[in-house]
Amino acid sequence: MKILVNLLCCFVPLKKWRKGIRRRLLGIKSRRKKLMAHGFKIENEIVTTPEGVKIDASNVPHEAMGITKEVFLKKDYAVNFSSDAVLIDIGLNRSIASLYFATYPNIIKIYAFEPFKPTFELAKKNLELNPQLSKKINAFNFGLGRDNAINTSRLSQSRPMSFTSNSFLAGNTNRFLENTTIVWW
Repeated sequence: MKILVNLLCCFVPLKKWRKGIRRRLLGIKSRRKKLMAHGFKIENEIVTTPEGVKIDASNVPHEAMGITKEVFLKKDYAVNFSSDAVLIDIGLNRSIASLYFATYPNIIKIYAFEPFKPTFELAKKNLELNPQLSKKINAFNFGLGRDNAINTSRLSQSRPMSFTSNSFLAGNTNRFLENTTIVWW
């Protein structure tokens, strides 16, 4: 695989692009291998954690597996809740962190917010894969802010979790505009 990736990179002019290709193609394999070595199962692009949480990795798998590794394997989000708690997840993303916290018995409710529709759709897929945990999670397709507003952002068609302001990458045809609702909190 590494030889094929290096051969492919011979035809890519920019070093930054070659680095991205190597990271995506070889990174997926190493992340997959590392997760499986720690008791994760991967079948038909669905990652199942040792806790039984299912994560859809079919869209941009290196990102999905990276977030899954960060949250479930490295335990970067591990918090010790000594009593019942309600959690607010601002930036639901794929809902991986919300699902992780929903495994905690003393998390009684999670309110999760994701302003970007394509990313929210990825989160909904993961919530649907985990109906028992999803009962604890109320997911909303809007952001939270100081004032009510409609913001316009550029989103990548190939990477729905990548966004930027209007002025940046204005001529990039791989991006599309999306209006997002921000609600005063």
